Amino acid sequence: MNSIDQSILTLLLLVPLAGAVLVALVPDRAKLPNWIALLTSLVTFGLTLHLPAHFVAGQSGFQFAVNRPWIERPAIFYHVGIDGLSIWLVVLVGLLAPVGVVASWNAIKERRKVFFALFLIQQTAMFGVFISLDLMLYYGFWELSLVPMAILIAMYGRKDGPKAATKFFLFTFIPSAPLLVAILWLYAKTGSFDLAYLQYWVASGALPAGALCWCALAFLFAFAVKVPVFPLHGWLADSFSEAPVALAMVIAGKLGL
Repeated sequence: MNSIDQSILTLLLLVPLAGAVLVALVPDRAKLPNWIALLTSLVTFGLTLHLPAHFVAGQSGFQFAVNRPWIERPAIFYHVGIDGLSIWLVVLVGLLAPVGVVASWNAIKERRKVFFALFLIQQTAMFGVFISLDLMLYYGFWELSLVPMAILIAMYGRKDGPKAATKFFLFTFIPSAPLLVAILWLYAKTGSFDLAYLQYWVASGALPAGALCWCALAFLFAFAVKVPVFPLHGWLADSFSEAPVALAMVIAGKLGL
């Protein structure tokens, strides 16, 4: 069981990604991509249920954590883990995936391989956002989550998909610039992207309060656009009206919240 606990979060990232590759390789006939996507999403959802089943309530810190060196300079780690809040967001992402595949079963009639492959990549990106404990790893998944969504809205929009996709991408990508600046500022001050280490630095009062306030506002701005919070919600109406049902489920502001 310990070996499963050590690998469960990595499996959550790899299984949808492997499913996306398989969907891209199989022929697009007899709804084969649909079945592969459904099977992949069900397996992934089953893996997410391992988390609440073995989560130790009341235990401090992050659980199911994996922390491995990735890039030496800057010091970026493959550091993932969950706490009592993110565990349910991970389960929610796992649940929405098979529901989204079923909702798209008959609605998506053309280029099904592309749709389901990108849909599964989107699932990997969302899992990554909720389990990353290294801020640069988090930022990579945060940006990755924009790409499949924008492509799918452009391809499958009902009336004006490319325009809605462009608005969605710009509205959610541009606020990521101050987020990246804030992350790099934290690294410059502390020498680390590790969330737990940064929490210690913030709590100790060692960081300049004024600059830390601007850093927090940069995070808040990026998240507020993603929710979206008024008046930063200009992309939402077009994206919801143009996106297929499964994407509309995913667009809802889980990542920003």
